[in-house]
Amino acid sequence: MIKSSLLAAASALLVVVPNFAPVAARATPVPGMSSPTVKTLQYAGTLAFSPDGVLFVGDNINGAVFAFPMDEGAAPATAAPLDIDGIDSRIAVLLKTPKSGLRINGMAVHPITHEVYLSASFGAGRPALVKVSPTGVLSRVDMAHARVRTH
Repeated sequence: MIKSSLLAAASALLVVVPNFAPVAARATPVPGMSSPTVKTLQYAGTLAFSPDGVLFVGDNINGAVFAFPMDEGAAPATAAPLDIDGIDSRIAVLLKTPKSGLRINGMAVHPITHEVYLSASFGAGRPALVKVSPTGVLSRVDMAHARVRTH
């Protein structure tokens, strides 16, 4: 069930991301709104990439979109199928939380490196971003320096 849901979400993102990501990247402040404030990510929800590899993360609690510039690697020579069976169990181990306390909220594929990024909530609703390499290796994305300007 999770495998088919993630595959369906990835397919939808491949269609949606090219149409919406550039608009988010060019967003400008609205005249007359309050001055920008800096917030920290409280909820990792919907994910999308810009064509140049900036990861946009929707935060439903802040009502904001965070932009994470991802390091660009080289494009792989081939894109082999990625086995995601049991990915929720593997992410739970990585985040040191029970599988029952994990919720996968979103997924996006890096347009250059083909790495899969997953947004998740765990524990008492703490946000996390997890990267899955083309070989299936999981790693947690460091969000310590991420900031967003909201208006």
